Amino acid sequence: MQGLERKKLVKHTREGRVYIYKATKSQESIVSPLAKDFLLNAFGGSAGRAILHLLSDEALAPDERTAVERKLKQQRAMAAKKKTKKTKPAAKRKPAKKAAK
Repeated sequence: MQGLERKKLVKHTREGRVYIYKATKSQESIVSPLAKDFLLNAFGGSAGRAILHLLSDEALAPDERTAVERKLKQQRAMAAKKKTKKTKPAAKRKPAKKAAK
């Protein structure tokens, strides 16, 4: 625990003869970069390959599978919104004038 304290990942308070340790950073702030590194190294950066691997091995609990399905639906909805957004057509350029000889 002292090593984690030196790295400023935990801090402690003393209550009588007991030390109470508390995390100084959220789990997400620690896990996110580690997960990205793992994804890059193990699956070539492909989240899709990682998800397919997990689903094929049935490594997901039913509630986790439901969460993945919900997230995929959100992704599809966001992709559909991006497709339907109207973009401004590019401005037409005037033809260049020919130099007089």
